[in-house]
Amino acid sequence: MDIFREKAGLVTGAAGAIGEGIARQLRSGGADAAVADRDCAGNEGAAHLLGDLQDSGYANSLPTAAFHGLGGLDIVVNNPGVNTRGTPMLRTGFVKRGFDPETAVTKLGRTVPLGRIAEPEDIADVVVVFSSNAARYARRGQRRKVRKNEAV
Repeated sequence: MDIFREKAGLVTGAAGAIGEGIARQLRSGGADAAVADRDCAGNEGAAHLLGDLQDSGYANSLPTAAFHGLGGLDIVVNNPGVNTRGTPMLRTGFVKRGFDPETAVTKLGRTVPLGRIAEPEDIADVVVVFSSNAARYARRGQRRKVRKNEAV
């Protein structure tokens, strides 16, 4: 499905698992993508805008560079930094340094409705939906609290 056909997107923090997953999902949906980070090696098929997001000159230049490099800019996903809030529940390289992911799957996975810890693609899918017309009817404030094993 080409939900991003003729669209162009910029993803910052693309060296990490989540940013790389978001960029991959945008490209698989038909978008041209530019990725920004110190190392964008895992982002084949995207324009690489290498630099340090802590450098304000670099960070401020990204939208213009992406616009000119891609011939337009429709989507910007600002994804810098390290996930510190939900870290044990999301499988990333950063988490793998802290503890054994399989232990997390076994112990923590039982505490969430999904029954497992999240993969970067799980986060990327949500970002992609809200970056497209697939979320055209979503309204701010509409939430549903889901308990474990509850059908939605």
